[in-house]
Amino acid sequence: MLSTIWGLLSIKTKLGVGVGLLIVILGIGGIISYQANKIDSLKTELTTCQVERKSERFIFEEERVKAKTVIDNQNSKISEYEVDTIAATARVNEKEKALIEERVIQQQQVDKELSADSSPNNQLRVVIKIMKDFSDEAN
Repeated sequence: MLSTIWGLLSIKTKLGVGVGLLIVILGIGGIISYQANKIDSLKTELTTCQVERKSERFIFEEERVKAKTVIDNQNSKISEYEVDTIAATARVNEKEKALIEERVIQQQQVDKELSADSSPNNQLRVVIKIMKDFSDEAN
């Protein structure tokens, strides 16, 4: 049926249909060629992005390892300087206890000296001795 219709058409019409089909085919070919080039360009860009991602991932891992090493070193150095609060408190308490005992002993000695001789001269001598001992301890 198509061949009978084709046979009835004039040469100009057949030529017009042929040129039209040629234009349509060339248009479709151009579109296909354009899309193929665009796909190739996108593939190249994708490959570039993948390579850059791998490179950046490698750099990230290197930097992460470096940072972890630095942090671990800093933490170990910090732990060297951490104060053991229990031990420090115990030492302070021991020192405080020793100072209290020493003060009590000194107070008893002063009381003993003053009970033996409470004259103003002896009181002055005791006060001077206490001040001298305090001055020596301060230095």
